[in-house]
Amino acid sequence: MKFRRLPPLAVLHTFEVASSLLSFKEAAEVLHLTPSAISHQMRALEGFVGQPLFHRYNRRLALTEAGERYLAEVRRALESLRDATDELRRGAGIERLTMSVGTFIGTEFVLPRLADFQRAHPEIELRVVAEQAERDLLRGEADIAVRLAYKAPRGVHVTPLAGVAVLPVVSPAFDGAVLGGDTALLQIAQMPSAWSAWFDWAGITHASPRRGPSFDSYGSLLAACERGLGVGLGVLPVVAGWLASGRLKALHAEPMPTPFSYLMLCRPADARRPAMQAVADWLQTLFAA
Repeated sequence: MKFRRLPPLAVLHTFEVASSLLSFKEAAEVLHLTPSAISHQMRALEGFVGQPLFHRYNRRLALTEAGERYLAEVRRALESLRDATDELRRGAGIERLTMSVGTFIGTEFVLPRLADFQRAHPEIELRVVAEQAERDLLRGEADIAVRLAYKAPRGVHVTPLAGVAVLPVVSPAFDGAVLGGDTALLQIAQMPSAWSAWFDWAGITHASPRRGPSFDSYGSLLAACERGLGVGLGVLPVVAGWLASGRLKALHAEPMPTPFSYLMLCRPADARRPAMQAVADWLQTLFAA
């Protein structure tokens, strides 16, 4: 039998992750590689297929039309392999679940504690995918999703994890006690009115609550705060570890409540599975701590 050549499976997995995150840097963090290694693998894959898969801009990536088509086929093929492997593993008493989480929550909050879950539940293989894209649970793209949401989405089973509050955070080296008019207020691009809402809630007048650089990712904003570039709004509970370790300090004693919550989502038919309940209990413990 003559076999047609294929790219290495690991490279296809790297392509799947990099395409979901649209960032070689973030893909490197998820896969525990260097950004240059990710870039080298993607160049090699493009050479193998004979055409570009990514548009490379100064600060972001985008898939080409060919890349979009290839991603759909690669993801379908890899999921088929995962399903076949899961079936065999279930026969051996091992259950495999895929959990989709946001990039910051995944890399800073969930993945560092994943070993604790695996030690407590060796019969469950929990694969955590930290990514910007949201997978469709009802189409089987993941078994579990952890999402920040204003209200519970329809058609899925919802387990509440934690309410969300915010408060200003800054580098411990910051020597000001209050937010003055010349303080750089760091912004999240997706939430341009967040600072205005906080100043209104706190009853503080600020001449320009929109001033300051803007960031596409929450992790980048917190890193800028830690380096003393300005003040950001820290989201509790996920920033609590940075405060407890002294990487950041709070500039306001009382956090502002928000209507948002962190939720665990799964398909309704899966909600009563023992493995699913074990993951839900673990996540509730993480967020409560």
